[in-house]
Amino acid sequence: MLQLPQLYAENIHRWLPELLYYSLTTLKIAAISFILAIAFGLLFALMRTSPNRWIRGIAVAYIEIVRGLPIVVLLYIVYFAPPQLFPDLNWQWFNAFSGAALGLALHGGAILAEVFRSGIEALH
Repeated sequence: MLQLPQLYAENIHRWLPELLYYSLTTLKIAAISFILAIAFGLLFALMRTSPNRWIRGIAVAYIEIVRGLPIVVLLYIVYFAPPQLFPDLNWQWFNAFSGAALGLALHGGAILAEVFRSGIEALH
């Protein structure tokens, strides 16, 4: 009977190429979502510090709702809800990669919005 470490060592040549390929995919998703999160975070931080209460209210609602959702729930909403809500649009471009990048960017943007807002308020 094979022991578990032997089983892994015998089959690593089958798994390693896929592990490397999807590791690069994970890094691509992380890089894209981080860049988008910075943009979302800066936008919503500026909205949060706006003197207009409607703009500030939209930013507060977005930040509190998105920060309160578990990431898995947010990823499900981002991936499955838009094609269901807007079926007439062309969703050919929207795949798991873009859904994951957008969902992680929205969550990271909500967190970074609070970081940027606190930095802005510390300077004033």
